[in-house]
Amino acid sequence: MKRVVVNGCGIRTADDLMGRCKVEVITGCWIWTAARDKHGRPSLWIPALQRVGSLGIMAAVLATGEGPKAGTAWHAVCGNRDCANPAHRTEGNRSSQMLARGMKRDPAQRARIARARRAKAGKLTDADVMDIRTGGYTLDQIIARYGICKGYASEVRAGRRPLHVGAAPGSSVFAQQVGR
Repeated sequence: MKRVVVNGCGIRTADDLMGRCKVEVITGCWIWTAARDKHGRPSLWIPALQRVGSLGIMAAVLATGEGPKAGTAWHAVCGNRDCANPAHRTEGNRSSQMLARGMKRDPAQRARIARARRAKAGKLTDADVMDIRTGGYTLDQIIARYGICKGYASEVRAGRRPLHVGAAPGSSVFAQQVGR
């Protein structure tokens, strides 16, 4: 369904945003009183982006003039999820957003994130592997320099990890890698 935008619709300024909220004098929070999505979260039309968004997205637009970058979340630091006050929102990531809400990831989420970090940080080039094998570094030096775990560093230094993953046993490349 395509949304038709009429001039004057949506939230363009902080005053427009404040006009759709109940302002709490003591805390300074602007409590969203207008539309909500099917999950009960605040929902608003953002003309600058030509789409419906959340309070966090609107805070990013008001602060930077554009939508949030990928991987960022603008969360309320006052502890009230329905607070629309741009001064109460700060840029962060999913982890900082969860910390602000007092939430914790379940073990499966933590394991998935750890695997992704290891996969990203643990990539060694052939030159790195050769440097580790010929450099005479201690395991602690290798860990600090390349950001890999102790077991992986030990295997690379000892030659138990091949340079080229695709090298087949019995090939000359594989024989060179394992020192045969």
